[in-house]
Amino acid sequence: MKRAFLLFASLGILGPACDCEDTIRKKVSDRPAEAKPVEVPTESSAPSETEPNDSAESATRIEIHKELRPLKAELGTVSDVDWFAISGMPGAYEITVQPSSELDISLHLAGTQFSIPASTYNVGGVGEQESIPLVFLNEGEVVYFALRSVGSGSGPYEIRLMRRIVSGGLEAEPNDRRENANELKIGGQVQGMFDRSDDRDFYRIPSSDTDRYFQVELTPASNLTQKFRVYGSDSTTKLVELTVGQEPLRIPAFKQAAGEELWLKLKTESGFDIKSMYTLSLVDLKEVAPDVELEPNDIAPQVFGIPAEVRGKLFYAGDIDRLGFGKPLEEAAKPPTVEGERQRWDSISNVEVRAVSESKLDVNIITSKGLAELGVDAEGTAWNACGLSFRPGELEISIKAKEYVTTSDLDYHVKISDLSQIEGFEWEPNNSLDEAEEMFGVRRGVIESAQTSDYYSFEVFDELETLDLSLSPSETNFELLDSAGARVAAGNQGKIQVDLPKGKYFVRVFAAEIGECPIYSLEVDPPRVPLVEPPKETEGLAPVLEGEKSP
Repeated sequence: MKRAFLLFASLGILGPACDCEDTIRKKVSDRPAEAKPVEVPTESSAPSETEPNDSAESATRIEIHKELRPLKAELGTVSDVDWFAISGMPGAYEITVQPSSELDISLHLAGTQFSIPASTYNVGGVGEQESIPLVFLNEGEVVYFALRSVGSGSGPYEIRLMRRIVSGGLEAEPNDRRENANELKIGGQVQGMFDRSDDRDFYRIPSSDTDRYFQVELTPASNLTQKFRVYGSDSTTKLVELTVGQEPLRIPAFKQAAGEELWLKLKTESGFDIKSMYTLSLVDLKEVAPDVELEPNDIAPQVFGIPAEVRGKLFYAGDIDRLGFGKPLEEAAKPPTVEGERQRWDSISNVEVRAVSESKLDVNIITSKGLAELGVDAEGTAWNACGLSFRPGELEISIKAKEYVTTSDLDYHVKISDLSQIEGFEWEPNNSLDEAEEMFGVRRGVIESAQTSDYYSFEVFDELETLDLSLSPSETNFELLDSAGARVAAGNQGKIQVDLPKGKYFVRVFAAEIGECPIYSLEVDPPRVPLVEPPKETEGLAPVLEGEKSP
């Protein structure tokens, strides 16, 4: 039996206010048999309920034809429960129940699915009406609902059905639970409302054979603060949670992985308004730019290659974006680890994180070497991590909204360079005499911090040789050291000219201030010739070390 479509949220279970609770739950747990028909007549006499109708199986049938008449009924005792079944002419209807002045009534909408607890409407008080603003009745369907007394009252009541003229794209009640969620496809739009304070609306995005991308646009209901959540395929893992005030919500790009269902949930923090509607749209994105941050990325990082630029948006204080860089190599392509040797498969990058809105950010940069923490406080403020070296897949940047104060389309810009492609670039670690790299040709590098230095070594074979050493740019400085590490000469405006006797020497490159990670260039004239031919780089493999056989 198809489920009926109803507008405007429903929530809850038949309330525990009377001893009939267990009886009602038991009665709706099984699919009902044919109910006793009571046709709404076209003559002037009003129809009435047919007893017994205290279960879904014995529900009084309301058969809708051309003319709708009110139906008279009565709750004779506090424990009495009256069931009704609507069938007949397809269309959209409003269900209204007007109790007598002594009766506080609750309305329980079961729809067409009896394995799911009914949605409860109990907005009014004693003598006040309850209503479901819109119920869709489809061809061949039967919609079931029940009525009972709240508190100690009893007495007569009247049921009225009124035809409504509506357009498509409306929320369908009951949809208070994931089990009866409305289907909302990517590219679709739905309008809904919160018709009671505990109303919840669930929507299910069906799975696809391929990855899909979409933009979320939510125009909230007026004068209500709403919660918007997204759940993963298991329908319990919360991927996104946002609080939406009066400003429209826009998530620029959301990824639905192949074979994955997504679930959306909307509710209010408090209150309801049957005169105010929200609009939820899922805009289909055929293409997504490579620098766009994709939700969800709060639990697992979104992974980018290197180099990369990422522009991202945070949605509330406490929201976190996790970004991973350097896609992992396949196991078969990973080189062997050689104790004490630098590994040529390491990536080396400059990292810049720049705040582009007024939101205050907490930024953490994580590699296998540890965690670097940063606070970016104002628009235009940037922080640079210079010369980070890491294995593929080891670099992660997490950006958290410490204080959210803006509705800007973007909050941050991350830029990751690939320095390992620069000819003659250093390989970390080379931060001590013991780790010094051989000096041949033009050597280039980046100083990580004011507390670190890069070291290079070379030898003089003649009894006395005049050498010219040059270093640029001006933000960096250098000095010449002997084999024991003692200073021989200091750089002056990027130049050193010196006569050196035979022996081994070191060049130390450093910087008092790092700034924006300038790439230095170090050169010795006459050029040094390497004692051992430098290793040839093979894609995905480490160089062959002296004394080892080629793999």
